[in-house]
Amino acid sequence: MSIPFSKLWRTERRYKAIQRRTALIFCAQYKLLKDTGKNIEADHRINKRALGYRGGFINAAMRAQQLDIACGHAFSVFKMFYERVFERGAGERYLEYWTRSIDDDETQNGAQIGALDFSYFSTSGRPPTGWYRCFRNDDNNAARASME
Repeated sequence: MSIPFSKLWRTERRYKAIQRRTALIFCAQYKLLKDTGKNIEADHRINKRALGYRGGFINAAMRAQQLDIACGHAFSVFKMFYERVFERGAGERYLEYWTRSIDDDETQNGAQIGALDFSYFSTSGRPPTGWYRCFRNDDNNAARASME
């Protein structure tokens, strides 16, 4: 536990604020996606582009706050984020999958979309909607066809 009003305390609060805000945004968006029949996992495969989008969005949010994305606080933000948006077991599995596929082209494409969407969101004040593009069937079918 850090001392209130210390530099560490303020830094921890900034990490927690990012975690709360992104979880609030993406929990609502994922619920809407599920209501329309979309899921992060379809046809026995996890949507790497959607996971990459989240990573890119959160990394961009941390960079905007001048926070270290390689520290333990950053990883705990990702961990709590995944646990809040998904069920506990699935969130841990998706987090592990994302960390293993972070250098994959599809994951990197999602991360670029997420970072650009954060930039637009932070300058315009409009809700981020780029995550929905990661669930388009034609994009997923094209990605799947290119892998075969």
